Amino acid sequence: MAARNLNPEKRYTNIFNTNSGHWFKAELEARGWTPLFQNSNSKFSPALVTHFYNHFNLEGFIPNERITVNWGANEVTIVVTPNLIGEILGIQAKDQTPQMQNPFSTIEPYITQIGTNTKINKRGGIKMSSLRRNQYLMCRFINDNICGSSCSGEIYREGVHVLYMIQCRNLDLCICRTLLNTIGKVLKHPRNAMSLPTLITKIVQVTKPVEFGQVQDFQILEIERPTVGYNNCDKEFWYPGLMIEDAREDSPLPPDENDTRFIEPIADPVIRDVLGTFWKAICKGVKEQAELSARIEEKLDKFIKCVTTNKQKYHADTPLED
Repeated sequence: MAARNLNPEKRYTNIFNTNSGHWFKAELEARGWTPLFQNSNSKFSPALVTHFYNHFNLEGFIPNERITVNWGANEVTIVVTPNLIGEILGIQAKDQTPQMQNPFSTIEPYITQIGTNTKINKRGGIKMSSLRRNQYLMCRFINDNICGSSCSGEIYREGVHVLYMIQCRNLDLCICRTLLNTIGKVLKHPRNAMSLPTLITKIVQVTKPVEFGQVQDFQILEIERPTVGYNNCDKEFWYPGLMIEDAREDSPLPPDENDTRFIEPIADPVIRDVLGTFWKAICKGVKEQAELSARIEEKLDKFIKCVTTNKQKYHADTPLED
């Protein structure tokens, strides 16, 4: 079998402190995900990470719940859960419904929220060059430090789902479950690059299946710096008000009234029809509330931009200058 590539996380603290990163940085901080980018002191052992991914036997992987691996040399079993990842990183592992945790089956439902100019490649991923500058930065961060993707110019469903949930702001996501799924997929598919090495190193530190004192090959993470891709994408920044500017009548704001999977198994057609009507009423109310909240956020963003730039006196109905 060919040697597997190592795909380390990166240090995003500096670039998140620039204009390109401040909106998403504030959102990450509000969610308690700061340890995912404030990782300047994080280090990893390539030999240990390689050993974990290549020599630990995957006994079980239940997405969003647990990974069970066994190291045959000393018959040690490790159970990795969202709670363990949360304790290691200092991030709360939350209960999560599959509707919020699992990505949609295709990219299309995300487009209205992310941007109507978004381009999809032939493999079903989003071309990051078609995004706005701070979205481009966020996608690189998601690929490197959450989904463990080595793609530099595209982002796929799992990563797009994280971006979507963050941009919606009122939608919660258990990032510890997402990280668990990233590790599980690498263990399940031996050809995938070995991702999240600093997290793997910390898991081994805590569970101690091997003598950690013998490991000597520690490396620190590289600093993420602006690349050519930052200049090739849209120079403007994404902000919540764009959700309304780009909105369509059929915007897939969750919950989706067409998602009736929980109703279909019910045998009684009368009960099924009643629940279907009730579900559509709930979805309509949630959509109206989301649109109202977004309008308020848009006006707030205009106010902040006016105050910080001193270009003009603020008026909620007056378009901003470029």
